[in-house]
Amino acid sequence: MLTRGGPDAGHQPPAGLITPGTPALPAEPGEWDIPRIPLRYDRAVIASTVLMNQLRTVHRAGRARYYDGVVVVVHQQAAMPEQLP
Repeated sequence: MLTRGGPDAGHQPPAGLITPGTPALPAEPGEWDIPRIPLRYDRAVIASTVLMNQLRTVHRAGRARYYDGVVVVVHQQAAMPEQLP
C-alpha cells in the first residue's frame, strides 16, 4: 500500500517482479538517475517554423487568407470554373 510518506515498509512485492540482484531504486527522488532522451520538441519547433515561413510566403503572394487562425488557400480557378480552358 502506498502512503504519502512512500511505500509501506512491511509490504512485499508480488513474486517474480523483482529478481535477486536487481538494483533497488534510491529512497529519495532527487537521487534517481534520469536518462537523457532526445527530445522531439526540437523537431516540432523546426517544422512549425518552416511551415509558418511557407504560409507567410503564400500569404504575401495573395494566394491565402486567414480565417480565425486557419489558413485557407484560395484558387481563383476553383472560384470561377467558367474561366478554365
